[in-house]
Amino acid sequence: MESFVGGPGHGGSNSSSDVKFVLVSGGVISGIGKGLTASSIGVLLKACGWRVTAVKVDPYLNCDAGTMSPFEHGEVFVLDDGGEVDLDLGNYERFLDVTLNRSNNITTGKVYQAVLNAERRGDYLGKTVQVVPHVTDAIITWIRRVAATPDANTGLPPEVVVIELGGTVGDIESMPFIEALRQLRYAVGEANFCSVFVSLVPELGVVGEQKTKPTQHGVKNLSMSGLAPQLIVCRSTRPLLAETKAKLGLFCQVPPDAVVSVHDVSNTYRIPLMLHAQGVCNLLIRSLRLVWRLPTRLEKWARMARTADADYVGYHVPSSPLRVPAPRERIGTAADAEAAEGGGSPATGARPAGAVPAPSATTPLKSSATADGSAAGTAGGRPCRMPVVTIALVGKYTNLSDSYLSVVRALQHSAMALGRRLSISWVESSHLEDPDDAVDHPDAASDDTRSGGQRSPSPEADTPTGAMNGHALPAAVGAVPPPPVAAAIVAAGISRSDSRGKCGRAERRARFDAAWALIRSADGVLVPGGFGDRGVEGMVAAIRYARESKTPFLGICLGMQLAAVEAVRWSFGQPGAHSSEFAKASPLHAVIYMPEGDKEKLGGTMRLGSRKTVLSGDEPLSLAAALYGRLDVYERHRHRYEVNPELVTELEARSGLRFVGCDESGKRMEVLERRDHPFFLGTQFHPEFTSRPGRPSPPFLGLLMASSGLSLERDAVATTLRSIRQQDPWRDMDGEEDVDGGWSFDGTAASLLAEEVNAVM
Repeated sequence: MESFVGGPGHGGSNSSSDVKFVLVSGGVISGIGKGLTASSIGVLLKACGWRVTAVKVDPYLNCDAGTMSPFEHGEVFVLDDGGEVDLDLGNYERFLDVTLNRSNNITTGKVYQAVLNAERRGDYLGKTVQVVPHVTDAIITWIRRVAATPDANTGLPPEVVVIELGGTVGDIESMPFIEALRQLRYAVGEANFCSVFVSLVPELGVVGEQKTKPTQHGVKNLSMSGLAPQLIVCRSTRPLLAETKAKLGLFCQVPPDAVVSVHDVSNTYRIPLMLHAQGVCNLLIRSLRLVWRLPTRLEKWARMARTADADYVGYHVPSSPLRVPAPRERIGTAADAEAAEGGGSPATGARPAGAVPAPSATTPLKSSATADGSAAGTAGGRPCRMPVVTIALVGKYTNLSDSYLSVVRALQHSAMALGRRLSISWVESSHLEDPDDAVDHPDAASDDTRSGGQRSPSPEADTPTGAMNGHALPAAVGAVPPPPVAAAIVAAGISRSDSRGKCGRAERRARFDAAWALIRSADGVLVPGGFGDRGVEGMVAAIRYARESKTPFLGICLGMQLAAVEAVRWSFGQPGAHSSEFAKASPLHAVIYMPEGDKEKLGGTMRLGSRKTVLSGDEPLSLAAALYGRLDVYERHRHRYEVNPELVTELEARSGLRFVGCDESGKRMEVLERRDHPFFLGTQFHPEFTSRPGRPSPPFLGLLMASSGLSLERDAVATTLRSIRQQDPWRDMDGEEDVDGGWSFDGTAASLLAEEVNAVM
């Protein structure tokens, strides 16, 4: 591990004396929104023209997030240098459009490991190693070195470092970090350090009074530690009342205008606008003694927030009784309408055009399907009319949406870019397996400690019939079997269960029916990554359905590997073929353990980080090459297994699969496609980690285009990509010049920004 241990005093030499620091801490409860607050503060500062980076402090003893269960801590976000970090760093990268490294995530485990390594080397020259000063010095040195590290894109060091302290103030494990940050504040001076406190202001349901006592106690604890806040950010369901702000200002010793309300909004992109509307940008400039600048880049950010409102249907759904959707009908497009009039087939040649599936009843926007297949409703108080595209996300950890946070964000970025309203159907993969084959066993959830529950934004429907891979499936694409179970499901109030072995046969059957109805009602199928054997056969069944029904499909990491497994099973006539990860005794391994992998240690031993993938340039040009617009691609990886290279040539000859991307050695398969399918793409890498607003991930963009019935011809894709680039909120505008480190600003932009700010407030 790289050493970040400093010498005596406050962290050794200070190469970052001109850097400003913003600390974001929280109280009352965890998960209050510190990460989004820190990201939004960074957006305001970057919109003014300052170079910003972010640091996440996690007080847990783990060295990194790599070995944590998705149910325990949400997704593991992977950085370019292979760092496995907290999902908040994904928010930083997406909001600020920066490339971070593993040093931007500090954990107690990392710090103590560095200190103990230094003690073993004799760096302390016989001193008694203590929390103060040795551990606190190590923390300060770590932060200073991050502050002096040039940005990977610009080559320039940051001017402002936003530090998020995980957990809540007062936690035992965060005490060394609190002390280190107090020392850092003293060392750099009040003019270079701003403390922001995020708290909850609850309301009693009966009385409706906004309670300030939890925030007062949190500020008291923080002030006693020497980090009295200059800004208090209050989370609430509705805007803070003037008297609430005045009361908090009085008892927390801050001006009332330094008490900011961050209430519920339609999408997270509106949070920076909300902060700006309440004067947070000016307050930061005053506190940090910065030169006053206008946040001109918020004009594009405001446009993006408006687009997000128009494009997003939602994916949060009730956990009450399962409901089953009607069979899938693809979104109708103008090209389909013309083809129908001329007696031809739809643009993709896959399915007839039809009405849009009804959106979830829990959508945050008021919407209804119209006769032409679009959705009419309101977005931020403005009418909108956009087609809805439904993606079935077949995963293993669907009980917690944060387990797939980057996947969801990548889908949203693509929907925003294409002008589509996104609806995600969450499908627990184990529910796709034949309930008659379920076996009650104690290891049912061994891979992730528990199984996810069904979360489906779905109206009632039907029971699938037929058989495939030993699992019941619809007999024909578009078939509409009778719905004998839906009413019973709702009447019985079936609840979630932690594993297949803990529920009865009737409930397993009901969940099976509901899950397959979600698959049939979707416009596209997405199978993301995961670990462990639970639900794997359900993923394989979903992949086969997508292949045979010509439904657009995207497989990521495990999803790509299982696509290869499914192809080997039917093309080789080997129903027992599998991955060596799940079936070591299988007669044919389509996926094998990478030879260089470490079989003894789990943490940090996978193939991690950004690596080069070489796409095939052969004609006809691969779909992946058309979407990326180049043949050399750098994407982030996180895996231990790979497609068996000994089967590649024969598998391509038998199944119709094309492996169109490989690593630099040419032996490790990275991308697969099907020639005989409208869109069937698998990637060994994780493209969701590099998706950005206004710059969506190409594989996700392709999935949304195919699911929406848009053309995937090379020229059409190139035209779409050119139009999308204009939506990037951080992309330089044509003719824009740098003015004192900032950007130009005009009256039209000011009017639009003012309109958006008023809409937020």
